[in-house]
Amino acid sequence: QSAAGAASRQPDRPPPDTGTTVQLTSFSWWQSDSVVTVQIKMPTGVDAHESELEQNFDVDGFDIVVANAGKRHALARKVPPIMTARSSCYIKSRDTVVVKLRKQENKEWKDLAPAKPDISSAPFDDPRMAALQQVYDQGDEKVKAALNQAWEQTLTKNLP
Repeated sequence: QSAAGAASRQPDRPPPDTGTTVQLTSFSWWQSDSVVTVQIKMPTGVDAHESELEQNFDVDGFDIVVANAGKRHALARKVPPIMTARSSCYIKSRDTVVVKLRKQENKEWKDLAPAKPDISSAPFDDPRMAALQQVYDQGDEKVKAALNQAWEQTLTKNLP
């Protein structure tokens, strides 16, 4: 859908909710030589509309947010290079969002890696977090992988 179409609002619909962010974990994906299609299943009770859909495509990733039911339902992934201008996102049904990613190269993708924050560059006021940052900065690849996995699990928990 065009950005203009996604930005238009129906007069009887309230503005998108801007509450707590919940990481979406229920999605499937498949690919052809030139396109990867991601189908995201919204949680029960979420009634998605185009006016609530936020999308951002970068050459190496994408993030999708549906602001609904007092929460921001989000999915962010790092991907091999894509053509951002030819990638798109739309609401397929009230509980399903479809993302089309146009590949820059006709190569098979192995996975859609979660977008991980770079915890090594964030400054922390809490001494415990500063110590954790130091462990990460000085750790080998196994330590960094374990900390990234723990960080990802914390971010993807669906809190009430």
